[in-house]
Amino acid sequence: MQIWFSHALLCGILTLPCYRATAQAKSVPLNLRVSTETAPAGTSVQFKLRADSPAQIAGGAFTLDLDPTVFGEISDLTVFGATGDALGYAKINGRHAEVHFTSPSGSIGQLPGLPVATFSAPVNAGATVPVTIDTALGPWYDTNGRPYLVTVTGGEFRAGGALSLRNVTPGGGYLPAGTVVRVSGGGFDSSTRVALDGVSIAAQHVTDAQHVEFTLGGATEMTGKHIIVSGGGGERQEFFTAIPSAPSASVSPFTGVFPIVPLSVSQQVTANSTIPSNSAVQNALALMNQHLEPVTVTFLGTPYFGGDYSQVTVVIPPSSMYFLTLNTLSEGQVPRFNTSRYWIRASAPVRMLAWASKAQSFGDSINVGVPGEVPTEPPAVRLPISYPDSVTWTWQAGKAAPAPATIFVSKDLAFTATSSVPWIQTSQSEGNLILTPKLTGLTPGTYSASITLTPVLPPKVTGFKLESFTIRVTLTVTALPLLTTPYCCAFISGGPDMSTSTSPIAIATNGDPVAFTVTTSGEPWLSVKPDRGTTPATLVPAVDLARLQPGTYKAEILVHGPNNTLSVPLTLTVIGPQPPATGQIQVTPSALSFVVETGSAGTPISQSLIALVPQAAVAFAVKVLSGGDWLTTHTVDNRVLSVNVNAVSLAPGTYAAQVVVSAPGYSPFSVPVSLTVLAAPAVSTLRVSAASIALSGVAGSEQDATLTIDSTGGPVLVQAATSPGSPWLHYGVQSGYVAADGKFTTPAKIMIYANSGQAGSFRAAITLQATNNSVTVPVTLDAAPAPTKPPQITSVVNAASGAAGALAPGEIFSIFGLGVGGAVLVNGVPAPLLYTSSGQVNAVVPYEAGASGIAHVKVDVAGVGSGEWGVPLAPAAPAIFTIGASGEGPGAILNQDSTVNSAANPAARGSVVQIFGTGQGITSPPSLTGAISSGAGNPAVLPVKVTIGGVEASLQYQGAAPGLIAGALQVNAVVPARATPGPGLPISISVGGLTSQAGVTIAVR
Repeated sequence: MQIWFSHALLCGILTLPCYRATAQAKSVPLNLRVSTETAPAGTSVQFKLRADSPAQIAGGAFTLDLDPTVFGEISDLTVFGATGDALGYAKINGRHAEVHFTSPSGSIGQLPGLPVATFSAPVNAGATVPVTIDTALGPWYDTNGRPYLVTVTGGEFRAGGALSLRNVTPGGGYLPAGTVVRVSGGGFDSSTRVALDGVSIAAQHVTDAQHVEFTLGGATEMTGKHIIVSGGGGERQEFFTAIPSAPSASVSPFTGVFPIVPLSVSQQVTANSTIPSNSAVQNALALMNQHLEPVTVTFLGTPYFGGDYSQVTVVIPPSSMYFLTLNTLSEGQVPRFNTSRYWIRASAPVRMLAWASKAQSFGDSINVGVPGEVPTEPPAVRLPISYPDSVTWTWQAGKAAPAPATIFVSKDLAFTATSSVPWIQTSQSEGNLILTPKLTGLTPGTYSASITLTPVLPPKVTGFKLESFTIRVTLTVTALPLLTTPYCCAFISGGPDMSTSTSPIAIATNGDPVAFTVTTSGEPWLSVKPDRGTTPATLVPAVDLARLQPGTYKAEILVHGPNNTLSVPLTLTVIGPQPPATGQIQVTPSALSFVVETGSAGTPISQSLIALVPQAAVAFAVKVLSGGDWLTTHTVDNRVLSVNVNAVSLAPGTYAAQVVVSAPGYSPFSVPVSLTVLAAPAVSTLRVSAASIALSGVAGSEQDATLTIDSTGGPVLVQAATSPGSPWLHYGVQSGYVAADGKFTTPAKIMIYANSGQAGSFRAAITLQATNNSVTVPVTLDAAPAPTKPPQITSVVNAASGAAGALAPGEIFSIFGLGVGGAVLVNGVPAPLLYTSSGQVNAVVPYEAGASGIAHVKVDVAGVGSGEWGVPLAPAAPAIFTIGASGEGPGAILNQDSTVNSAANPAARGSVVQIFGTGQGITSPPSLTGAISSGAGNPAVLPVKVTIGGVEASLQYQGAAPGLIAGALQVNAVVPARATPGPGLPISISVGGLTSQAGVTIAVR
């Protein structure tokens, strides 16, 4: 009998990510396990912290202490995520470590073969000791903000053996084919072999007892790779690679800090930032060079004001970490003022982690994040010229030269000044520019000149463009004396009950004294004294306001000399009578409202009334108009009243009060106060639409959505909160009453805002909490990278097992990484896509890729390609899909009646079950890439076997799964009569002698 498959069981597995959101619960079980390791004394050992089953960890923290009688100081610590977005820090003091980490996409613990974290230490003595961690340092949570209930099974260190691993160099970064990688450790000999899961090795050889070198057969990202070193005697050691996260002590201002830097890269970063120049707050960038060559990084900083432009250039060695401190610059440069903006430029893209540490009485407060890549250039450095920006001289030939002119320049920035003519001498005094005329030999005429001012930066600051400033100079040389004045115009103001201001006008010549007379443009209200005289002299205009109405008036003063006439415009402003100083008092806000539930003692946060009255004593009079004594107030200072309510004894309803605000000389202002007391809400009253929110867009751009919230039993108070560790998610209440503590009443609408700042798949939730119930709304954000930034692959795994390994023709596989949501090419052939997001792609290996050699895997997003990955090709790579899509636990298996196999629905011995997997390789007749299997057929060319509970099962069918894409395998097998009944018997499929992953189970009765 053949039983054919209804594809409903696998449709989600083949199209959705390998993880699943955890069901709604107050807490989710998470079992962690520390690995048991063996190594000889005098070597080094790497411990692995693993999840017992795949999980979607968005953040957590733990502490670690190693036995001082056995271990040396912790030398390295790394946290891994499937998409490469894990970030955080570890503070290590000898054998004690404190670790904080987060993954915006929740990819930590997602892949069954990838540890949550690893830590290494030297072994100083031989002993068998327990190794444990403590997760009580901080909460562990998933992408919906639900906490994990964490349990940890400790591991052991056992002294012994000859084989050990210390490090792998380079341990991270995208490495091209042909790269030579060195494994350091001990106990190596001619029988030692190295293997990497899912990585092609072209050649390897033992160089000495402490080193093995191997050559990559294809390109790969080395971070998080699983290396197995085995000896001829059966001894085996494993190691997970990463670039060492401990910066050199010579470059790190933070002793014992190990940054956890994500795999995202940046080459050009611009940021507005307050960088205090004090020891309490430290700002830095952890820079990781993942390249095989040194990378030069330049920091440029601009000040809020002043001339403290900063520049530091550092060279980061290959495969190493560097801390660039932004507070204190190298070579003794310490800015006097806060830096307002900084630019980071790297000669090649590097991994960056922004760091801010603030010393507090209870310990350091530390924040980390990924700086965004912004393609802007530093502004040109300009001189802040105050005045004037031009100079005008007149000179009677043969007489004394005009007085020097002073150009006022900011004293915070040095500058040079260059004159375009020899008859102007430049000098500086207290940071200002002095222009001195040297006019000997000039004949009558008009001359023009320019003075070019160029800012001068400190010798080490060369990365800014300099913008020059030009002072224009005009010189008029005459044979006869001309009248001159330093003033362009005159201004007078006055009005009733106020004195009239005057504007004296100095009159001189450019040489010999001359006689002058003064007239005006004829306005009857204007006169000038004296009306005649000899230069130099001072003219004083006077006005008669007797018959002038408030307003502005214009006139002209004319000074007549023998060789020219000066015209001085004059403006008169007449100000009318001023209104009395008293008026109605200003109060904000003009009304107060409160909404509480019956029996409430008040809102957690008071509201405040502020009287906007300068220099006056303010009084607040409180009067309750209905409901009794429910209003509580106290004066914070002379002008602020804190207001709250107490509804303990009030029945549901609406109540009123008022606060009268008064001050001497002002009319009082009455502020109405309303209180709405809601009835106690019934259970399960909240109704939310939509039930979930899925957003997508480009990293750095804001996406939004609307949630409508109502309650079946009438209005209730609701408190909204976002998941912890989700800074990319925010909300705002658009309608309804909003209290000072953020609670709002139903019905209401809230806007959801999501902006990740970086590419990836992000998971979080908005929790809406009422008194008697709550609703959690999952929020997902798929942020694609900007088209100019290439996608980054971090791992290529079998979609059924979640494990890295060789790819087979037709295998359904997953690509994890940053910004990978696009087209997939395998050896240049487009791979059929089953699911895409910025953090994960599920695809099918084209049958044209072949069954041997190397599969060159590449992702293309908006025409921008990732680096090619070299993954070994194999005739088969079998794996069984699982119900939880985790690669472990109950398999995707149907019983004989086509119901899903489970502990509650086991298969009978002797019955036929349908098992679903992938990786069977070439079929006969050949399957077509991307085709949907319409019926039975297309069996694997290689022999297929199934074992259930360790007993081989007879097969009724193996081949295409009808209704699914070619590459999905269906095997119909008879449950052996000799199989031992149980809810979780191991089950496996082998194709051509290659066996599917361990940990998959079937229930048998």
